[in-house]
Formats: sequence, structure tokens, C-alpha cells
Amino acid sequence: MRAIGKGGAAARIFCGLMNLPPPPAKFERHNSLFLNVLKTISEDSMNAAVHEAVIANDNNSNIAVAVDGTWHKRGYSSLNGVVCATSVENGKVIDFEALTKYCSSCKGKTNHVKIVLKITKDSVGNGMSGVLSIFQRSETSRKACYTQYLGDGDSKGFLTIKEAKVYGDTEVEKLECVGHVQKRMGRRLRNILKMSKGIKLSDGKNISGRGRLTLKEVDSFQHYYGLAIRKNLSSVEDMKRAIWAIYFHKLSTQDNPQHALCPLGEDSWCGYNRSIVTGEFYIHKHSLPESILLKVKKVFRDLTEKDLLKKCLDGRTQNPNESYNKCIWERIPKTVFVGIET
Repeated sequence: MRAIGKGGAAARIFCGLMNLPPPPAKFERHNSLFLNVLKTISEDSMNAAVHEAVIANDNNSNIAVAVDGTWHKRGYSSLNGVVCATSVENGKVIDFEALTKYCSSCKGKTNHVKIVLKITKDSVGNGMSGVLSIFQRSETSRKACYTQYLGDGDSKGFLTIKEAKVYGDTEVEKLECVGHVQKRMGRRLRNILKMSKGIKLSDGKNISGRGRLTLKEVDSFQHYYGLAIRKNLSSVEDMKRAIWAIYFHKLSTQDNPQHALCPLGEDSWCGYNRSIVTGEFYIHKHSLPESILLKVKKVFRDLTEKDLLKKCLDGRTQNPNESYNKCIWERIPKTVFVGIET
């Protein structure tokens, strides 16, 4: 039943509808049995995934991991949460830590409950203690060191690892998830749209409207920003050039084309440079006013910083973590409360 996201109550209802007797034993007894077996299987599976990652890393036990947390409820009010680490090399889960603020075993024992809440008060909300636990036991339980940390840009978990100096003098390097970096472009441009509402730009017009910065244009900027990163993983300079090509492509007009940074050739995404090869006449119908591009220029400057793009050179994402999170909540729906063992 748990495999389809249902528990003991659903099993009893199903038996009643099918005119079958209810389960003869308590559901929890089966849970305990399955839990012990699954713990053994999962440990073997995760150890095998680490071994595979070490081999793929030229038998070097200093490997890269992607870390992400997921919560039973949105926000910081969730009683349950899970932090998982996946191998950047093979995308397989290599460790996880389940966190909770709820202790069913000692429910009603005031002192114990207070201690549990004190310990887990912050850990479930942001997953910092879960991340720390995973890194601290890596050498003993997995025979490996997680020397590269792939996570969100604002990851507090990484700061916790850095401050704790888990591996002594060996520092943990921060890598960026390309997907999250790409979303920063969209988020920052949407914030500009929101904050500039009703304010006249240098040309005396509003920022949004026909032929101006719209949500569709923001999505386009975000899409091409992500492509510029993914297509130039071998060089930060090439990455930077490709991103600024987007900016100047939008700034170009019929009287003042600025496509020097755009890729050349018949296969180029730039219609102007493509037209040079094909001989067709090109009309700059996708241009944006200079006043708008001046408004968003700082966003491009910030998101083309060398230190940021350097962290994107691996071109990795947290997609395996997101997939794992989905598997968890398919089996434990967010509409149903469960304990830590489940």
C-alpha cells in the first residue's frame, strides 16, 4: 500500500470494499519489518553507487555530490524533511538524512519533546544539520570525501559545511546548478518588472507593454541565458561572450545592428548573421528599446561574473535530486501526516 502512497487506514477500507477480513496484524509490525530490510538494501545500494562514482573519478575518493532538501510542507513549518546527496558522476543517491520535529515514541513526555524540538528546530526548516551529518559520516560509512558541493546559489548547507571544516584543511568547493543559475535571470528580470511598475523610463514610457519588456521576453532571456551556459562549458570567456550576445542582439536596430558577438554561419540562432550567409533581407522586429536594456544591464553584469560562471563549467544540475524527491512524495503524499519511520 505504501508503494502507491497509502497507509493502514486505506488498507482496511480496501479490505472492507472487497468483502475481505481486515489485516490480521497491526500495520506498524509490517512497517518495522520492511524498514529493517529496506535499510540494509538501501545501504548496499548507496555504497555501490559511491564505489561506481569513485571508479568514474579515476579511483579518486574525493568525489562531487549534489545536495538538496525537500519538506513535507512548504515554508518553514514542516514537521518532516529529507536531505539527500546524489553523485554528480552517475546521478545515483549516495546518502540521505530524514529529519523530524515529531517524536511519537515519547509523545506526552514534556522534557524529551522539548529536547527533540530544540535539536530539530532549525534542522528541518533548512536542512543544515542533515547536510552536516551526511558529510561528517562520509569517510566512515562511504569511504569517500565529498570535496565538491553542487547546490542552490543561496545554499546555507554549503556555508555550514565550510564553517565546520569537515575534512580539516581540505576545502569543499562550491559548484552551481545550471538550472538554478538560469532561473536567476528570470527571477531578477521579473523583479525589475514588478518594481518598475508605473515608473517612466528614460524614454518617457513604462517598462512593460507592446514592444517592451513583457513576461514572454523575460522567459526568452532566461531560456537563451541557459543555452549560452550549456553550449559553452569548456570556457568561461566563451560563456560570457555568448550571454552578452543576447543583450546586444536585443539592442540592435535596423540603423544600428550590433551582432559582432552573435555566432556566425547558416546555423546561427542570430537571424542577422544568418541572413549574411543566405543573402536574405533581415528585419530587426525582435529589438527592445535602449531604455529597457539599460535598466536590465546590471542583471547581465551580475550574471556574467567570472566566479559565478566558473562554478557552472561542469554543466551539472540537481535533476537527480528532484527526481528522488518526487519518488518520496509519491509514496508519502503531502496531504497525509506520517512519522519518521515511514
